[in-house]
Amino acid sequence: MLASYIIKDKEPFYYCNETVAHWPSIYIIEGLGQCCNLMIVISALEKELMTTGLNIGSIDEVLKALMNEKPDEATAFIKETLQKRVRETYSSVGFLGSADIEITGYARQSQLVSYEVQQNQAFGSLYYSTVRAFTENNLIARGTMISAGRKD
Repeated sequence: MLASYIIKDKEPFYYCNETVAHWPSIYIIEGLGQCCNLMIVISALEKELMTTGLNIGSIDEVLKALMNEKPDEATAFIKETLQKRVRETYSSVGFLGSADIEITGYARQSQLVSYEVQQNQAFGSLYYSTVRAFTENNLIARGTMISAGRKD
């Protein structure tokens, strides 16, 4: 999964031993954690879609269709059926105190932070992911995270 975030001028910045302010690294870690949680929601959505028996394209198409104000019949059915399930899944997703992250660089004002998350394994409701973050193709964080969701 790929995601990105542009650091806004109003964001908090931190001065360490450098003259140029940078975004606190905890925000990079939080962004990676949120991406891991989103992967769990998408995984739950994919499982639910498989049980409907409907012929669905890519998950990207499904997510875009769910955002449409006037969905087609199949999408409306999926939206109605999954609305409660996805909300329950997202509210039950938690971060399980395991983040092994190495900070290798900084993000600065107005930069685009790119997040890369790969869900490697799932053990029941535990999800092990490899994560990385970049600014302008420079690696600024890498590591692993374990997330947990409600048992399905």
